[in-house]
Amino acid sequence: MTNGEQAITKDQQASDTPMTKDAAKKLTHILYALYAASFLLGITGLFAIIINYVKRADVKGTIAESHFRWQIRTFWFSLLLATSS
Repeated sequence: MTNGEQAITKDQQASDTPMTKDAAKKLTHILYALYAASFLLGITGLFAIIINYVKRADVKGTIAESHFRWQIRTFWFSLLLATSS
């Protein structure tokens, strides 16, 4: 195995490790705050949705998984409604 392949394997292992409940809860609260702030500053909603997608695998198996799913769906439905009206 080359060094590049070993680095990929280590990165994959790090992302396979689930978050602790406290870390997932804290991240979920931060994302809710970013979505709330997006009513005043729209760009924070974009940051939040990107973080949702990047960290979604890390919260798998925690209570935050359902919150992440809800946040992602709410973002896309809100964007759809905002652009169609």
